[in-house]
Amino acid sequence: MIKHFILWLADVSGLEVGADLFLDRFPQDAPDNAVLVAERISASVDPYNATRRDHRIQIVVRGQSMIAARSDAEAVFARMVNLRNLSLADYATTGEGQFSIYVSTDCQAPAYIGQDEKKRFIYSGNVTLKVKEEN
Repeated sequence: MIKHFILWLADVSGLEVGADLFLDRFPQDAPDNAVLVAERISASVDPYNATRRDHRIQIVVRGQSMIAARSDAEAVFARMVNLRNLSLADYATTGEGQFSIYVSTDCQAPAYIGQDEKKRFIYSGNVTLKVKEEN
């Protein structure tokens, strides 16, 4: 399901998977201005709705300047804030389930968390994908 989400994010943000949008980690040769989507905690079952899973996602954005990193982070988050009934059907292959998703932001905005070893500015924020598989 996270694969489907990152493909959707690429479509709506203009980012390109493998070029400036990555899953789980930044490759060593990733550009300075890049976005990372990582599922840091395994999906959990909603105690009130057994057909729903909550996926906690961390979005990390880095850039050569603080302004570039912040504006990229804000643009990515703006696409997701309280998004309801997101369908990833266009990104699923035959045999994969259809998902209905509500994106809940776990923070008001992405937060500046410092610089990495190459002095790139880093912003991070978390969202929860409340996913219900529809057959």
